[in-house]
Amino acid sequence: MPLPRSTSDRLRMAMLVGNHVSGDSRVEKSAASAVRAGYEVVVIGVRHRTRHALDRYGSVPILRVPVPFRRHAAWVTLHAGPHDATDWAAVLAPDEATAMVRADARRDPGLAQAAARGLAPHALPDGVRGRVGALARRVDADILARVTPDASAPWAARARRAATTARAGLAGGWRHVWPLTSDYEEGFLRVLIDLEPDIIHVHDRHPLPAAAAYSRLRAARGLPHAPWVYDAHEWLPGQMMPGPVDQRIGWKAAEAELIHAADAVMTVSDELATRMQAYHRLPSLPGTVVNAPWSTRAPMDPLDRRPLREECGLGPDVPLLVYMGKLAEVRGILTAVDALPHLPGVHLAFVGSADVSPREALRDRAAALDVAGRVHIVDYVPSASVTWYVSSATAGLSPLLPTPAHESAVATKLREYLQAGLPLVVSDLREQARFVREQGVGTVAAPGDGRDLARAVKELLADLERYRDVVASAEVQDAHQWEGAERQLHAVWRSLLPGSDEALPVETAPDPGERAPETGLLVVGTGPTALALADAWPAERGPARRRDPQPAGDGPGLVADGPAASWEMLSRSVREDRRYGAVVSTGEGPLYGRAGGTAAAELLALRDRGHRVAFLAGDLALLEPDEIATTVPGHPWMEVVGDLRARLERRIRRAAKPFAEAVDAGLPVFSHRRVEAALLPGVSWLPEPVAVEPGAVPGPEQAAPSVLVLPGDRTAAEAAAVAELVRVLEERGVAVESPSAARYRRRPSAFLGQVVLAPLHTGEDGAPVARALALGSSVVTGPVQVPDGTEAPPCEKADDATLVGTVLRLLGEDASARAHRAEAGRGYHTRVHSPAAVSERLERLLAASFDR
Repeated sequence: MPLPRSTSDRLRMAMLVGNHVSGDSRVEKSAASAVRAGYEVVVIGVRHRTRHALDRYGSVPILRVPVPFRRHAAWVTLHAGPHDATDWAAVLAPDEATAMVRADARRDPGLAQAAARGLAPHALPDGVRGRVGALARRVDADILARVTPDASAPWAARARRAATTARAGLAGGWRHVWPLTSDYEEGFLRVLIDLEPDIIHVHDRHPLPAAAAYSRLRAARGLPHAPWVYDAHEWLPGQMMPGPVDQRIGWKAAEAELIHAADAVMTVSDELATRMQAYHRLPSLPGTVVNAPWSTRAPMDPLDRRPLREECGLGPDVPLLVYMGKLAEVRGILTAVDALPHLPGVHLAFVGSADVSPREALRDRAAALDVAGRVHIVDYVPSASVTWYVSSATAGLSPLLPTPAHESAVATKLREYLQAGLPLVVSDLREQARFVREQGVGTVAAPGDGRDLARAVKELLADLERYRDVVASAEVQDAHQWEGAERQLHAVWRSLLPGSDEALPVETAPDPGERAPETGLLVVGTGPTALALADAWPAERGPARRRDPQPAGDGPGLVADGPAASWEMLSRSVREDRRYGAVVSTGEGPLYGRAGGTAAAELLALRDRGHRVAFLAGDLALLEPDEIATTVPGHPWMEVVGDLRARLERRIRRAAKPFAEAVDAGLPVFSHRRVEAALLPGVSWLPEPVAVEPGAVPGPEQAAPSVLVLPGDRTAAEAAAVAELVRVLEERGVAVESPSAARYRRRPSAFLGQVVLAPLHTGEDGAPVARALALGSSVVTGPVQVPDGTEAPPCEKADDATLVGTVLRLLGEDASARAHRAEAGRGYHTRVHSPAAVSERLERLLAASFDR
């Protein structure tokens, strides 16, 4: 089979996981190892309200896709009412479906053979599944016929569960039992089609349907096979899942069917690999890749986090126990608190998820036992920094309560504790207890027993130095480092892509850390102001660049036609995230198409990663006529009536909508319009940069008498006054020019005229006025709104009645007066509208908005 090459020199790997990725250390380390092996990698997770769509882990882009949940919502609606919750006593007992098969075996030799082999229906041979489905339908009919007010009787619940299990075991039957499986399939499959990866690595159960469906799709289209790996993090048949029992049955059946379509299977321990091979009748033993931490420690910035002991405010001699991981009662967190009354002077720290309910439960239990002062709850740290963060503790805890999954688990935290130099105290569950006893790295306590956990802690503290020496030994440390597990990963990946060894240069070091963004500026937009802002950014502050926005529609690919453009976009998102500390968007569209969501969503994500961000409204009107009238009563828009007024208001509302939404989301908006900045909270005035070529401005004594009437909105009275002015000036032989807006924009940047007339009743000055002042003209305006902290332009004020006299007076000034006025105008331009001044103000505004 030919090697499926991408258009780049590097093979492309998509890693899929059914969570929001952040904090999933196995996924993050696997991604870093793939980069070390020379793959181009993207991690694809699931959209979550607490995480943004586009993110990164070191040099690896993270793309969180939306899962529609439409089928699941329909299922919930159709199954309204009480459900059978997961019955853990039943899970630990023989499978009810197997019992049903045995009970009916006398009627079907095929079923008798399956029952003798101890198979659950989802593991039955294909030829038997149809008969199992018929049995399920008979059971359903029997239940419906016999349901009485006593429908909640144990026999009814067992029968329903058995029928559901049998139905899920049919080919694809899990889709109907638990349609959420198909919702996940749709979310992941779409992005796989967009990216066309060379190889897929599936973490845990949620992406399984999509990986299998993508493989079938490529085969149907006659495309080369893209191999995929199933990486099982836990023992799924015994995993606890909230909600109706249908969820566990559906996912269990999906794994049992789809695991046989994977090109390779791996898991986290030898014991789990053996169980999976036996349970699923796999032809070969799954590979084992232990979830160990990196041997390196990555300290965090002291401004972000300090070592755990410091954050708890404890001295070096105070015993400090640490628990890391999800805060859930089934993980024994309350048992750990129960031990504290029997451990005077010992403190306990939970480094865990931000779930409110379990945190409150911990605080309530600690208060009830009068140990609240010795219980500390802190947030997660990045996975690369875990061992550094907890190394100041005394011992690590894993007080899991018994479940089938926990009995076979050797949690990641155990190896992280060891790499941090911490001895272990664990509950007596099969695999983790064996892990501790065989290596002599800690003590074991009865699960769920606070007194016995205290006994185990005292035993460890009494011989602490010996345990520390064992943990620090080279034998223990080398056995529990990710670098060894990484070699197994590399071998599996390369075995699936024959001939790829030469194409995958191994890097020398992982890139798991997060770098602070540099100080450059990225401006997203197509207008001249966007280019001017990027050009004005001083080189000493970092690189600057203007980028076109990307379409955010549902067209082919994430941003453009074909997967190559999508991969390039994802790589560029990482490069730009690192390079540009400030990002300003004109709101025309997002940077990264539908990958990052809307432009506002992208800026919020960048801000949360430490970037300074803002929207630039430029000259767009954000206020409707009635709103402007509160500050500028004589504004020309007040004379617009009827259909014209309605169209004007619709146009303004449409243009202003994204900026209003940005302000509501807490994003700063910068506007060139003074009135908007004065009236709208969250909007700041940013002068438009006006560049003037050196030497292009003649002295005022060389200027022939002339007047330029700038285009713009004028009231009827002002228009009449301007017409009268033009008549008077023409009678006196003074050159007058009144260009349209389009013709004015085409004028070269040169001397404009001795006097420049701006609109008198808008409350604005704008770039044309700044340009005229920079070129030495005398400028006539009306009253200009001046937001706090800004400088008013040195213009001559006039109204409709005084306009003619004001212009004639300025034309009659001598050279000295004109030179003085020109110097003031040029000084104003230098201080306010020059590219350097605008860039400096932009930096101040960005810093101020970020500090808020």
